[in-house]
Amino acid sequence: NISNSEKILAKKLWNSLSSNKHIVLSAKDCPNKPICSFNVKNKHHYDVGSILDEMNICVRTGKLCAQTAISKLNVSGLIRVSLCFYNTEKEIDFFIKSLNKAIKFL
Repeated sequence: NISNSEKILAKKLWNSLSSNKHIVLSAKDCPNKPICSFNVKNKHHYDVGSILDEMNICVRTGKLCAQTAISKLNVSGLIRVSLCFYNTEKEIDFFIKSLNKAIKFL
């Protein structure tokens, strides 16, 4: 079932991000869909996204077509990672490992 697969991915992604001391999530609870927006403490969202891009990981950064919502969060922008039912838990592990490398690099 696609919905169940996405919920499993969302939970793994959320748990991986929320347990990282460098990550500030934009939501308080795990979303129903495998999409998470976050920032890295003391790092610019665009810089993190650019480093991930060099590692062949695509994320969206900036205002995310939600300028009003972003400004209410008092941030200049966010990093958004989006998964789909065809993604795997291994890919989430790779993303988190790459994100940690980007954080160390910056």
